[in-house]
Amino acid sequence: MKLDRVGSYRVVRELGRGAFGAVFLATKDGLAREVALKVLLPGADETTRARFKLEAKIASQLEHPNVVRCSDVGRDSERGLLYLALDFVEGGSLKDRLKLAGALPPADAAGVLADVCAGLHYAHQRGVLHRDLKPDNVLLNIGGEASVTDFGLARDLASGRLTGEGVVVGTPNYFPPEILDGGDASPRSDIYGIGCLLYECLTAKRAFPGTDFYLVTSAIRANQFIPLRTAAPKTPTALAAICRRALALDPAARFEDAEELGQALRVFSRTPRSSARSAGARTESRPGSSASCSLACSCSRAP
Repeated sequence: MKLDRVGSYRVVRELGRGAFGAVFLATKDGLAREVALKVLLPGADETTRARFKLEAKIASQLEHPNVVRCSDVGRDSERGLLYLALDFVEGGSLKDRLKLAGALPPADAAGVLADVCAGLHYAHQRGVLHRDLKPDNVLLNIGGEASVTDFGLARDLASGRLTGEGVVVGTPNYFPPEILDGGDASPRSDIYGIGCLLYECLTAKRAFPGTDFYLVTSAIRANQFIPLRTAAPKTPTALAAICRRALALDPAARFEDAEELGQALRVFSRTPRSSARSAGARTESRPGSSASCSLACSCSRAP
């Protein structure tokens, strides 16, 4: 489906597409500011539609400098398309950065992940688990500050499950071991995801690489990954220890919460940012030529 308008938004160009969703760079009538417009396309099943509605609900309630803001939620009455408008972040995704430039210097990696921790801690305090942390879902503005996006697989603890018992959703390479074993997600499940991101930032490789579901998940269950200081010898020993703790098999052995992990990471950050940055102190990103296409992908991952 080719779209030139969705509701009161004019489509500039397509940024990405999944099985049931697409993301467009768009402008709202009467306003010059560009947004990333996430649209649920026709043909989505009821579970996917329910996930999209939950994402819209969650995203519209989160207001923090390190969470990509949702400014509008609506329905195109002409075509019956559900949509949400998100801040367009100029710098692109962490995945883009790693693909173009390779591993990050330890100080930069620590700064990016400390930002992610700040956004997640805010979400966790409001009963929201992300459950799909990966480089695609971290966006970087032109100043290098990171924001978490794509709450398509998030869980609102007050709303119960959208998946059945024993069903896992997300990207297998980043699954926490407790989820593979049928346990419930918790804030410490997202901390495991941050550990995977930190490893990948420092090595430009996944801690648990591969495409075979059985082999990848078996490695996760056994906690079998190349030691960080072997994969990236210049990593400070203490930073490697932080990553190892975040990736602990036992959730109780991980950091207590994302705030504690973020504080540990700030020690290594090149430009430590004050934890006093409030949820209202948002820095807008200027429109540009790059954005994450991962926003479209959650629509195609629902079971």
